[in-house]
Amino acid sequence: MNNITTKLNKFQPGSSLSQKGSALVSALIIGLAFFIVIGVTLRWGLTEKTVNKRHVLRHEAKNASESIVEYGFSEMVRQFTTTSSLPSDYLQTNPLDLTDYTFGSFHTGTNIAVESAELYGGEIVDFPLPPGVYINPNDPANEFDPLKGKLVRVQEVTLYGKATSTPSVGNSIDSYTKQTLQVRDAPLLSHFVFYNMDLEMHSGSTMDLGGPVHSNTDIWAMAKPGKPLNVNGTLTSGGRILHGRKANGKHDYTGNVNILDGSGNKVTMYKGGSKSNDESWLDNRNKDWVEEANQSWDGNVQDGDHGVPTLNPLEVLPYIPDDPNTDKTVADGNELENYAYSIIEPVLSTKDRNYKGDNVRAQKFAYKAGLTFEVTKNGSDDTTNDGQSSSDPTGDPNTNDDSTGDPNTNDDSTGDSNTNDDSTGDPDNADPTVDPNSITVDASSSGFSNDSDSDSTLSFDAGSDSTANIDGGFTVDADGGFTLDTGKSTGLSADENTFPVKVNGSGKRTQDGGGKRTQDRAGKRTQDGKGSSVVTRNGGKRTRDGKGSSVVTRSGGKKNQSSGSSSVSTNGGGKKSQSSSGSSVSTSGDGYSIAAYRYQRIDNEDPMSDLVLDGNGDPIKIYFDSIPANVIGGAIVTDRQFTGIDPTKDANVKDGKHVDTYATDGNNEVIGGMFDKRVDSDGDGRLDVISLNIGTGGLKDAIENNEVWDSGDDSSRPSSWWNGVVYVEFPTEPLDAKAQNRTGKDKLVVGAHPTVVLQTINAREIPDPKRDSRQSSEFIDERGMTLATNHPLYVAGSYNADGHEHTNDSTEPDNENASEEPPALLAGDTLTIVSAKYGENREESNESMQWDTSLTHPTDGAHPARSHNDQSYIEISAALITGLAPTYPDGTPNADGTSSGGLHNFPRMIENWGGGIMTIRGSLISLFESEVHPQSRPTNYTSYYRWPTRDFGYNKNFADGLYPPGAPVVRTFRRTSFEDLTEAEYDDAITNLF
Repeated sequence: MNNITTKLNKFQPGSSLSQKGSALVSALIIGLAFFIVIGVTLRWGLTEKTVNKRHVLRHEAKNASESIVEYGFSEMVRQFTTTSSLPSDYLQTNPLDLTDYTFGSFHTGTNIAVESAELYGGEIVDFPLPPGVYINPNDPANEFDPLKGKLVRVQEVTLYGKATSTPSVGNSIDSYTKQTLQVRDAPLLSHFVFYNMDLEMHSGSTMDLGGPVHSNTDIWAMAKPGKPLNVNGTLTSGGRILHGRKANGKHDYTGNVNILDGSGNKVTMYKGGSKSNDESWLDNRNKDWVEEANQSWDGNVQDGDHGVPTLNPLEVLPYIPDDPNTDKTVADGNELENYAYSIIEPVLSTKDRNYKGDNVRAQKFAYKAGLTFEVTKNGSDDTTNDGQSSSDPTGDPNTNDDSTGDPNTNDDSTGDSNTNDDSTGDPDNADPTVDPNSITVDASSSGFSNDSDSDSTLSFDAGSDSTANIDGGFTVDADGGFTLDTGKSTGLSADENTFPVKVNGSGKRTQDGGGKRTQDRAGKRTQDGKGSSVVTRNGGKRTRDGKGSSVVTRSGGKKNQSSGSSSVSTNGGGKKSQSSSGSSVSTSGDGYSIAAYRYQRIDNEDPMSDLVLDGNGDPIKIYFDSIPANVIGGAIVTDRQFTGIDPTKDANVKDGKHVDTYATDGNNEVIGGMFDKRVDSDGDGRLDVISLNIGTGGLKDAIENNEVWDSGDDSSRPSSWWNGVVYVEFPTEPLDAKAQNRTGKDKLVVGAHPTVVLQTINAREIPDPKRDSRQSSEFIDERGMTLATNHPLYVAGSYNADGHEHTNDSTEPDNENASEEPPALLAGDTLTIVSAKYGENREESNESMQWDTSLTHPTDGAHPARSHNDQSYIEISAALITGLAPTYPDGTPNADGTSSGGLHNFPRMIENWGGGIMTIRGSLISLFESEVHPQSRPTNYTSYYRWPTRDFGYNKNFADGLYPPGAPVVRTFRRTSFEDLTEAEYDDAITNLF
């Protein structure tokens, strides 16, 4: 047997076996690596898919949390559009709620867990003016902010949102969002010029505009060669910014219109080429307007194409002008929607057809006023008899517009027209909580007879019996003795059944005995826990504040009486006030009577607090017993000097006589009232005048002396109600035929008598009790005065300024310390500035002065503004809010050639200023079309006035955020400070919200 040795798998380098093994190993390694790579790739793909899905879920949650915050913003905007401010803890007591938000339906089909959504709001932080918040134009974030360069009031609230995205498999993802809503209130006065309609700037002389300029519609600007228009602030428009003249669209003036860029350089609108061509001017007609405007002026010039919004005062809808192609003399030919006019309207009854809602009412100067002078037209010409809109639903001007249609009721719940819901339910019984020490006797009550001498005057003594209650059964003998029938239940003992009284001509008498109580047989008495009361008699009202002030209304008229004076009766359906000195501010018969009232406020210590409303939702008026002498008066139908106003300070004095009613002498020269040649274009230039004496010896002393305006009533001292807002309420009347042609819209404007106007006199100083009163500590801190009226306003002489020129007087106040000058505001249907002694210049203002005879007229057709306090200078330190008559393009039916006159004719003027200087240190605000005096500037205007040198500038106090009281504001909203939060940051923020 052979010994055979077998060698298996013995590796020998270089052998064939070794080569085969290496290939196998390599294949195995490569295969393994391939499978590892495939595995890793598959795992990576699955991981990436998971990551992407989680990323989508995270975005889903983030978008949802942002939408929650956005919903919260919409809710807060809704809240802030119905109120001027909210308390800091508002969201603590009124938390935001997602139940009204269609959150679930909006996120249907997503992974958002609706039940996990959260929305929280924090404290509302207020930055009031002053100092407010300055929108810094140098901050790149504010480059295109329409409010840049302005001081604004800011209210901020930060909202927090949480949303959860929950997948079908895997963990949920939460997202937390935080963002701040800024509510920015920019007073209209934060603009030097603000127009709610087209703004035209085409002065024949140099104009320098030293503050922000804005129009809600178009701006038309041009300048004469060598007489540039310089805009030294922002220029913004909600419409278009154009070079040229609105009337014809042409470039009539080809001088420089210069606007500052971001570096303070003047950059002109002119680009080059023929100055008569549109393309030679950089304006909205340029195809690259937005980009080129931004490059030229660094955001200082913006219009609607840049996204500039219309800035409307709170609760005021946008102005809609007439269609220039319609005939306004035919039905439905006037589409004007003059909504902003409501700001100067009186406070209307909630049942008046022109009532525009509670929120609109709260923005009116009349509603904000601490003091109102009520002018009533006497005689049959008064269509309303109540100083309110005549279009009440009942058609009866003497009613309270109650729902029953019965003018004797006050909508009481009993249905008995003779009651005022007294607590007993007995219409013949007074509320037992009433203090009975003062008794009202109704002459028509049974058992009452009056002697023929209705003016017999005797004193009254209620006696000591505090339970006295007269329920009829009494006589008045020939000697004026008042005798009770002891058989009736009177509550008086037998020895107290006779005492004297005074009965006025109407047979009714109201008398107090230290307390207050009113009772008659037909009308009943209502009293609340604070002593306020209302009694209705034949549709009238009586209001008392429980501290002694009272007013009685009879058949639509009002009666005011002061302590120590004889009874003052109402005649002619009008009103009459008697001052403590005994001088009357009205006369019987034709003409006008004046009363004064304040509103009852919720907080008697805060004259800026909300008003108390009656059962109908109308503010409760408290009429003063008296108006201090020399404060207000006018429209006297007599040639005698009026004793209520110092004639040496009145612009309506000629030859030592004050005559407010329009009157002429034998030569047809105006010696009383006023004749406005511009207004005469419609044939009603004869104007009666109500004069308000603003300064020393007038309203200033009446406020700063802090004396009672109602005898025995300490709450009638001005320190209890003075808030700086004064309103003069003129009687209203139905709108004329043209005004009614408004496509059936009722809630527009309230008409007024066009031939009576308000005039300020002696106004170099205005009331400033916080600075000038010896009892300054008793007054609120807010300084300044706002005077507003629903009629045309004429300003005679310098206003809130000393009338002496000084450096930069169009911007810098008279005082070295600018804040020493109180801020002021004037508002009216139109606003006309006349010289300080215009009354002596009126001989050139009469009907015989024809516009077409200027060459033969001794003063070139215009009455001279000579005097000006013996200087050719007048100075106004106030914001001016008024209306205008808009310019219509040439060829407009029935309006061809009408013109507003442009910014340089704001305000109106009616004298030959002969090159004198008119300085206005303030703010120029045109909010609406004029309704009482709607006349445009005539084409032959130079026949009745010559312009002064205009020195118009922006008041430094306004630039510093010091505004007059009650100034209207525009509100805008801005989102700031967006931030994603971690869960810990969110929880910490929610825990520390308040």
